[in-house]
Amino acid sequence: MAGEKKLGPERQDAARAFVRAILDRDFHGNISHAAKKFGVSQSLLSEFLSGGRGAGTKLLGGVADYAGVTWDEIVGRSSTAESTTLRRHSDWDRVATAAAELHRGEIEERFFREAGDWAAVTGLPERIDVPFVAALARELQALAKRAGAASAQAQGSDGANASARTGTVSKIPKGGSGDGRQSRVRG
Repeated sequence: MAGEKKLGPERQDAARAFVRAILDRDFHGNISHAAKKFGVSQSLLSEFLSGGRGAGTKLLGGVADYAGVTWDEIVGRSSTAESTTLRRHSDWDRVATAAAELHRGEIEERFFREAGDWAAVTGLPERIDVPFVAALARELQALAKRAGAASAQAQGSDGANASARTGTVSKIPKGGSGDGRQSRVRG
């Protein structure tokens, strides 16, 4: 597009690292499955990962929607509040794994991963436990279902122009604004 700014090499490298991390973590290296979830072709994703092309708007948008992050975070311009995500808690991995195991079949595993990306506005809680993590993941799953239903309804009434974001839940913004859920993050 005319006037479109291109990302510099360091931002492209940051985006590649971000996408590779998701590819390894969520797709066990399967580019085909990742490309489907990101809404791009397998060849586009392969070319991007190999350095043959840069990250375009379609890829950045698909990755951002899938991961529930902003484009800035993908290209390495993360906010300073990132250090207060629940995932940074020293017990997070152990407790989230235990919660996911206990609630297998009831709550999708991806919501336990996404729960760790919620921000704790007043700092990390001293203690987290399985019921807390499970409640957070359960709420994310419920939000995703409501978002999917709303998207389906919008698509039905708005035709092909509706934006479908089913199956994704964005992180709570890392700033002070939000819907109040952030302030309830305690141990």
